[in-house]
Amino acid sequence: EYNNYYNQAYNTYATNYNQYEQQQANEYNRLASLAGVGQTAANQLATSGQAASNNVSSNLLNTANSMGQSYQNAAAANASGIVGSANAWNGGIGSTINNLYALQGMYNQGSQQQAASNWFNVVNGTADPLGLV
Repeated sequence: EYNNYYNQAYNTYATNYNQYEQQQANEYNRLASLAGVGQTAANQLATSGQAASNNVSSNLLNTANSMGQSYQNAAAANASGIVGSANAWNGGIGSTINNLYALQGMYNQGSQQQAASNWFNVVNGTADPLGLV
């Protein structure tokens, strides 16, 4: 009869122990599942954050490149205008100098012709080289 009580007590203990272990495993698995959800959410959040930061940095870099190119284009246009103006001034000054040389040449040619004419008049006796007459 002792064996029957012992076996019955043992079976009850084993059943209760197995139920307890099963309940603990279920609770652990539920908590582990929630922790897995948290880990997955954290990983997704980190991935989303990395993608957002990549997009922002890409946008900022593209904006900076665009602004730099615009500044460079504006500077090139300004320099082109300055060079064009300088070329115009250079052309105008060069033309003026050329015209002055041409005028000087014409004046010299006229003076030589006048001098030759005066010499001819002096030689012929029709002019006074000293301007006394």
